[in-house]
Amino acid sequence: AIHDIAFHPSNLIIATATENHDIRLYDLSSTQRKSFKWLVDSYPIWSTAFHPSGQYLFAGTAHSALRIFDVQNLKCFSTVVTSASDETAGGVSNGISCVRPSPDGRFAVTSTLDGNIRLFDVVSGQCVSTWRAAHNGHRVTSLSVSKSGAYALSSGEDGTVRLWELSSGRTLKVYYSSATTCPRRPGPAASIVPGPRASFSHDEQHIIGTSKAGVATAWDCVTGSIVTEFGSSGTVCSLANPIYRDSICWNQDGDVAYFSSA
Repeated sequence: AIHDIAFHPSNLIIATATENHDIRLYDLSSTQRKSFKWLVDSYPIWSTAFHPSGQYLFAGTAHSALRIFDVQNLKCFSTVVTSASDETAGGVSNGISCVRPSPDGRFAVTSTLDGNIRLFDVVSGQCVSTWRAAHNGHRVTSLSVSKSGAYALSSGEDGTVRLWELSSGRTLKVYYSSATTCPRRPGPAASIVPGPRASFSHDEQHIIGTSKAGVATAWDCVTGSIVTEFGSSGTVCSLANPIYRDSICWNQDGDVAYFSSA
């Protein structure tokens, strides 16, 4: 299963992170639809992202250490490890469910299965800040970083989308949709399953988010008010919104849906 897809910042190359412990690189400009490079890890890879320079790949795996690979030789030259006390939660390894770098490449934001969000200094390898129980102890299912690098967006299995200030770790806004319900008490998560997704619109004036009920919602970023909602059959596994009023959703049934409110 493919858990994550990352686009190279300057070339027509994508990277896929899979349950089969590998990251594969594909050249979209080539007629060959096979990967031209791949790396293999000891753990299932749940998330990947290119460094803004395009020279490095971040990888979040079922292990608690954040990995950084050189794109040219695919060698792991850096691992950022959380403290020993954070290695496990309820007997379950605190794997990294999502990793996203800041636009300048200085920092990386990660989420782990224990529901925490961490901000890392990529150069020093130090954890700058930890936001514990970011979604009331529920698993964090997606992360995005704003173009300015000042804010982060997260979605979680508590049914909410949250806007964070990276410098302080403060929650600036919580977004609720009509599909938001009171979730069950969170339990330990042993693996990645599809969950709610959220991202900034192209102009960052709006927030686009999805729910397990198959509802996608657009909020005003500042006020938090719902601008529009649209539906999809099945749990939405992934979301892309090239422009605010157009969104593409892929759901658990294997369907891809394109929505336009124009």
